[in-house]
Amino acid sequence: MIQSASSPIDEGLIGYTVYRRTRDFPQVAFVVRPWRVYRQHATPIWPYVHPMFDPHGAVPDTYQHAIVCLCDSLAEARVPFIRYGLVHMEREPGDDSVIVEVWI
Repeated sequence: MIQSASSPIDEGLIGYTVYRRTRDFPQVAFVVRPWRVYRQHATPIWPYVHPMFDPHGAVPDTYQHAIVCLCDSLAEARVPFIRYGLVHMEREPGDDSVIVEVWI
């Protein structure tokens, strides 16, 4: 029997959201938080243990961690993403106003 090698996507997709002046850190210009989307029925692992809110009550498949960076500038928040070749995505029109951008 041939077994295929596991793919990094098997562990889920990791992304980062950059927020401006969040309610929990109003004194900080930019807060960066990671999030992970798991395959269906996958069990989350630490540190991604906080389910994102689903208004329809569905079992969440996206989990977010508290904080990656408290940054003084957007340029400072972007440094690791650019260095490691992540892809920049603009915010969606319906996103919460504190969301600046997303990196995956």
